[in-house]
Amino acid sequence: MPHDAELSEFLAALTSCESEDAAVRSGLLRIAEVFDAESVALVSDGSVLRAFGFGQDSRDDELLRVAAGERASIALDSLGECAAIATKVGEEPEVRLVVARSSGAISPREATPLKSMGRILMLTLRLLANASAERELREMTELRTQEAERRLRAQQAQRELLESLLAVQRLISHRLPLQEILEAVADEARAHLAADAVVATVEGVDGAEDLFVSPGTPSGRSLVGNPAAAKACGLWATPLAGAL
Repeated sequence: MPHDAELSEFLAALTSCESEDAAVRSGLLRIAEVFDAESVALVSDGSVLRAFGFGQDSRDDELLRVAAGERASIALDSLGECAAIATKVGEEPEVRLVVARSSGAISPREATPLKSMGRILMLTLRLLANASAERELREMTELRTQEAERRLRAQQAQRELLESLLAVQRLISHRLPLQEILEAVADEARAHLAADAVVATVEGVDGAEDLFVSPGTPSGRSLVGNPAAAKACGLWATPLAGAL
């Protein structure tokens, strides 16, 4: 029969488990060891939740009858008929711990610590279930927050792009010099591409190229027609249509 120190060790062993399944297995095996039982099971709502040691030939209906108090023994493989007891260890839904052993029935003196260990097991399972639910909720909340932030950034980028297009359109509608318009286009492109600089060229009717550079671009003219130099500087040089 377990004493207080063993109950504390039992609780510590259960709380160290990372999942409900591991805690059920550890708890039932420990109960079987402490009470020298060959078989243990958890039964609830007319079904066997988990069982150890009952063998392949045992039937769930026998366990359910023991849990319902309709019988006090159960046949185990190679052991024959063994004394069995069921004790209530959980509510809503009701859960009963079934213990069977060949050395004799569980005494009234043993029944109290057996119930205590069963209730500790159920309490631990409830705590692990709550922790798992909280972890899943936290992960889901983090994912939703990340998605909301991503959408906000995308909306902000779209708004900034629209503002840039409107600004360029205003320059065009005010009939400003082509030089100023294209420099504005290059500057806006640099901002949206997060580039250090943008170099743009316009090919005229006579085949000559005019250079338009965003502010802050060093030695921009030396990069025109020189892709290797542009790549080395990490710049993007793009020709604009002659229709401009």
